[in-house]
Amino acid sequence: MSLEVEERMSVYRNYQKWTIQETPGSVPPGRVPRQKEIYVLNDLVDTARPGDEVEITGIFINKLDYGANIKHGFPVFATIIEANNVKRFGDEQVIELTDEDKQEIRRLSKQPKIAEKIFASVAPSIFGH
Repeated sequence: MSLEVEERMSVYRNYQKWTIQETPGSVPPGRVPRQKEIYVLNDLVDTARPGDEVEITGIFINKLDYGANIKHGFPVFATIIEANNVKRFGDEQVIELTDEDKQEIRRLSKQPKIAEKIFASVAPSIFGH
């Protein structure tokens, strides 16, 4: 049987596999830092470089390890994390509010139905999806 890729029906996306490790300074003496595989997709690709300290938010999933399955003769699963968010430490931006900004916020807070206006302004292009 011959298998072929249906390119018109295929979906391609950016993909990276990262291996993250505990910071060696945070590990008790005598213990090796643990590591975990992370799958990073789409716009999160290339958001960090090797050596960056990151905080990962994602989905903890299991994946069948075929090599270990054949070696041991029974199903062996590896656990991985599919990243939803990557936050690099040191990227935090501190935004200072000017006096004009504070006055504008106070003026807007006195408008009737300001909450509805704020809700309507958040991601209006995806409303209803």
